[in-house]
Amino acid sequence: MKKIIRASVFVGGFLVVMITTADLVFAGVKVTKSTKAISNNGRAINDSLVQNLSCQNLSVDSIYRAIRDDAFSEARNMDVENWDGNCWGLSSTQRMFSYLARYRQSNNMSFEARRELVMNQVRRGVPTGSSSTRPLTSYSVFPVEGNSVVDSYDFWWGLRSGYYMNLSKRTTLQRTFRDEIPVNQSSHFYRAKNLGMGLGSGSTNSSENYESLKTLMRNATGKRLTLVNLRMSRFNQHIVRVKSYTKLGNGDVVFKVYDSNQPKVDQDLTYESRTGAFTSRGIVKTYGIPVKPMGLFIVDEEERADFEVAMLKYYRAACK
Repeated sequence: MKKIIRASVFVGGFLVVMITTADLVFAGVKVTKSTKAISNNGRAINDSLVQNLSCQNLSVDSIYRAIRDDAFSEARNMDVENWDGNCWGLSSTQRMFSYLARYRQSNNMSFEARRELVMNQVRRGVPTGSSSTRPLTSYSVFPVEGNSVVDSYDFWWGLRSGYYMNLSKRTTLQRTFRDEIPVNQSSHFYRAKNLGMGLGSGSTNSSENYESLKTLMRNATGKRLTLVNLRMSRFNQHIVRVKSYTKLGNGDVVFKVYDSNQPKVDQDLTYESRTGAFTSRGIVKTYGIPVKPMGLFIVDEEERADFEVAMLKYYRAACK
């Protein structure tokens, strides 16, 4: 058994730093593409994510440039309110859905195959035992019949109700969306690099915030969804997903974010140009604490690469 620093654990919205002993086993699984996108004379692609995506010189950057303005609408937020502090797992999954779900498309996968595919992508791995997981080696685009997960009854019901997976003759694992999210959460928290967020307390300084501001604005302009950890205090930290921004006349920048505590309506996260601080009345209100400057940490920038590979593979196939 090898020691792993469990850098941050959310319990009821609280972050706790702890060290424990575990032996996690990981390996990979290959997934396949789902269904073709709608093509326009074989030259451009239009679907629920992109508009007029040219098949000439197709690249990751060209996919991002073609993403629709309404692709990440709050109407497509998962209708699941955060429980037991699973904000990181929910925000991670919401980002995965935003890039890999293709809405208003017929499903040419079996119900069971699509359900398992999406469950694995929510988990970010394949279960090999009751408490062990192998990470995915690749991700895949998948079809959703309705305009959102909420109005796609078969798809959403399949994830929520789940199924039993036989791991061996003696081991059966129940898999539901509610079971997989905490596994996703664990894969993000049990990392030594989280210690800086967990051991600190309160806001980050203005120079750090300005560097974060530039990254958030650049990402949002390029439709690159960003996960951030908001530290209200050592024991009140929360992961949200940044979508877009508006720059106000006074120099403040207001970001629209998915907040798993309030998933039906996006919240505002404001960078105050006068103080160089990040604040949010809408996000803080669910914690019942005063509005004050927060610490902000950009996390998991590298994870978008998994989705970029899947999107490029998918659209290359659609362009053939």
